[in-house]
Amino acid sequence: KNTSSSRIIIFHRRRKSGRRRRRREKMGEEEGAAAVVAAAAAAAANDDDDRSSAKYHDRWDAFTKEEVRKIEREEEALKKHMERATISNEIDEKARNAQNEKKRMLKEAKERWKQSEDKEMSRRFVIEKETEVTKAIRAEELEHNSKSLHFREVAKCRYEIKKCAKPIKLFIESAKDTTISCAGSVKTSTMEIWNCNNCEITFESGAASTKTTQIDECENVTLLFPSRDTIGSIYHATTTGLSLVFTDENMLDGKNIHVVDVDGDEFKEEKNEKDDGGGSRVRQHVTRFVNGEILTERVIRGKDEFPTTARELNANSVEEAEAKAKEERRVANKAKGNEAFKTGDYGSAIAHYELSLQDTELDADKSIIHSNRAACFLKLGRLEEALKEAERSVSLDEKNVKGNFRVGLALHALKRYGEAVRALEKAQSCERKQNKDIENAIRMAEYMGRKQHGSDRAA
Repeated sequence: KNTSSSRIIIFHRRRKSGRRRRRREKMGEEEGAAAVVAAAAAAAANDDDDRSSAKYHDRWDAFTKEEVRKIEREEEALKKHMERATISNEIDEKARNAQNEKKRMLKEAKERWKQSEDKEMSRRFVIEKETEVTKAIRAEELEHNSKSLHFREVAKCRYEIKKCAKPIKLFIESAKDTTISCAGSVKTSTMEIWNCNNCEITFESGAASTKTTQIDECENVTLLFPSRDTIGSIYHATTTGLSLVFTDENMLDGKNIHVVDVDGDEFKEEKNEKDDGGGSRVRQHVTRFVNGEILTERVIRGKDEFPTTARELNANSVEEAEAKAKEERRVANKAKGNEAFKTGDYGSAIAHYELSLQDTELDADKSIIHSNRAACFLKLGRLEEALKEAERSVSLDEKNVKGNFRVGLALHALKRYGEAVRALEKAQSCERKQNKDIENAIRMAEYMGRKQHGSDRAA
């Protein structure tokens, strides 16, 4: 019992002691706060902080102006950030739209091409993949002469086009060891022969003879005409062993046979240009009956692409006529490309620039055309092709401002911002005057580069 009383007394003493300690601590805090207030008041007094004084108001005026400037700088930085972000989004959106537009245009072009091909082939009566066949073609096969006649991939065959058969046009493709006799007239008086070997085509009359014949990539083709003045115009390229036979002349002495002879070096050049793949024109010749003789001449095409010859142009030489024609074509096709670009027809612009490029000799002129093609590819969202063309432009003329600028734009669109900045800075160094477009492009590429770098670090 005595032990329990002692414990109770000790407990109450401890509670009183704790209350006294907490009161002392509170009094100390209040005294400290009062001291801080007193010190602040003393400092204010020492600084002459009189709110009615001019000094006080001048200090606050300067302070508020500085704060306002800080806020304005922050708002301007935020505004630029938002503008850059907006421009970046717009660029990405334009690239996506251009890519989608390119896919749509390609799809539509393929559909149009297929429809055109289907329509064209529906107008032809096609004989194909026959071997060792002898056959007569009459008006009925041509749906009463409403179709063209097309021989394709036939071998060791003999065909006779009857007098009643009058095809719209005659096509002979990839035929071998085959003879074709034509008694009926071709309505358009046009025949095309390509990729054929050891073939013979006979025209039974002057009316049946075609006035325009095109022969490409053939070997040992013989055309039999009723007379020399019925051969019309025979255009031929990359073809060997082309012979003309005239059935109204004495066949015993062989003088009725004319072998079309293209100079060996010229034919070799034809083959090189054909196989080059670099956009060179195929060298073409035309054989005609002129002033009582069979004459083979080099074909020259001017700005309108109409075939002519140095003789018809009254030029002193083929080289002179060809040089003049090349310059006309170059200028005309470049102008057509520029016009197509202005109207937004970038595909046509690319094609015209390519034609102009074929006739361009100087590197500086080639550089300009490649730069123009790069601009077209950028518009179409074909970024890798745009970069390739722009780099080709710069390789031909390293000081081409637009070429370097479009290298930078293509790299920027490909998100290669560091390279884009360097290309754009090179464009700026080549520019003789201030160019806002280049400056803005550099700032944007730098901003996107920092943003990309920050994202990479965060990742």
